[in-house]
Amino acid sequence: MPAIARQIHLPQIQKISALALSLHNIAISETLLKKAKNQGDTFSEARITFELAKYYADQGQWSNVIIILKDSRVIENLTKDDAAEVNLLIGTALQQQKKHREAMVYYDKVKPESIHYRLAQLNLATANIRQDWWTDAHLAIQRALKASGSERDELYYRLYTVLGFSQLQFGFYRDARESFRNISLNSDYINRALLGLGMAALHQEDFIGALNAFNLLREKNENDISVAESHLLVAFTLRQLGQSEAALKAYQEAIDYYSTLLSKQKEAISSITPNPTEDLLMSKIFLRPETRNNKQLNEIAEKITIISNLQKYSLSSNRINDLDAAKKFIEKEYTSVTQELLNTEQESIASYLSQSKFGLATIYDGK
Repeated sequence: MPAIARQIHLPQIQKISALALSLHNIAISETLLKKAKNQGDTFSEARITFELAKYYADQGQWSNVIIILKDSRVIENLTKDDAAEVNLLIGTALQQQKKHREAMVYYDKVKPESIHYRLAQLNLATANIRQDWWTDAHLAIQRALKASGSERDELYYRLYTVLGFSQLQFGFYRDARESFRNISLNSDYINRALLGLGMAALHQEDFIGALNAFNLLREKNENDISVAESHLLVAFTLRQLGQSEAALKAYQEAIDYYSTLLSKQKEAISSITPNPTEDLLMSKIFLRPETRNNKQLNEIAEKITIISNLQKYSLSSNRINDLDAAKKFIEKEYTSVTQELLNTEQESIASYLSQSKFGLATIYDGK
């Protein structure tokens, strides 16, 4: 550390800090930050603070993000791209704390030439949507889409997904359908787009169009929340078309589907192991994309992997005991978080099952 302290001014120090934080070693990063402050090196101080802020954001520690970035000298001593990302981080932290208006001020500071501009505009749009300012929200998304140029990446499709559901929410059904049609069939957002397309068609009483969209979803053999919702929506749409027998069959199929899904979730909850597996973290069990990509769960799994790798080395008995204790504690946390996430998904499935049974019962009652 003394040798590093003498070279605290070098750009590589920022990379060392980032590496330490990737291994969840905050102590090294904080020591480097202290050295930079003691030497009056404002540039190094800003770079290390920036890395710490990104780490806190990844951990969901939004108060810490704001605390360490509130000093304006941090932005002043960073590159343009990093300074723009700081504004994005502060805005995100404020928005996570429900301080939408304050967050918008920071999103507006990100300039169109920045690589972070589109994401800042998307966040600005969601902040406006939270306050029912749909006109400003749509304008922000249009600015982000314009900045995309010819680029058709996942952020581009995410923008159209948010725009489509916002238009759906505020009653612009035809516009919503047009927005959803801009999403590629190969995009991760296509399932949400098909669901939105069907919902917009339902509102327009275009039941054939709605049924086509929902059937496309239902035919997918994927563990996905939109696919799950489509089973109920197909039955509902058939009923709106007056096709009682087809609706009756669809409701029964939905009941069977949700019952099976519920059993799988219950089995998953009862068989959770403290060792993270790729199947559990990715797509074999969880329905919601935000659950599959849950930051907290992935961070815990990463910590378990790091400790497991350390245990392969020849270590002192004290260090072995420390690692064993730490691993047991983290594995317990992993199991608890996984169970909580699965319980939440199970509640959604149970709700769909209940609605399907109700739909089936009302058809029988009408006969």
